[in-house]
Amino acid sequence: MHEIPEFRRYANTASQDIATGGERRRAADELYDHASSLYDDAVASGAAHEDAVAEVLARLNSPATMRRDLGKAHLARLTVPAVVGITLAVIGFVACLIALYAWFFAINT
Repeated sequence: MHEIPEFRRYANTASQDIATGGERRRAADELYDHASSLYDDAVASGAAHEDAVAEVLARLNSPATMRRDLGKAHLARLTVPAVVGITLAVIGFVACLIALYAWFFAINT
């Protein structure tokens, strides 16, 4: 079977909010494969190409709805290195504030 651009466009749009590239590509491929399977069923039932494409796109959620749902399902999780980095940044910021306060207090006494 040849690539159906409408399905690829749908899959790419629907998976746009997935943060990591690998997950985004896998989700887009999975959506495309699902749409292609529905298309094959419609054609096997006697639908013409254009009618089958329209039928599949009508059966799927809107790309915006699917995009929102996939974005929520694939939220990037905080990893241990990210938590450590954030913690160190906060500690560094607080240390700078304390040092600045101490310096200001020292020059004004």
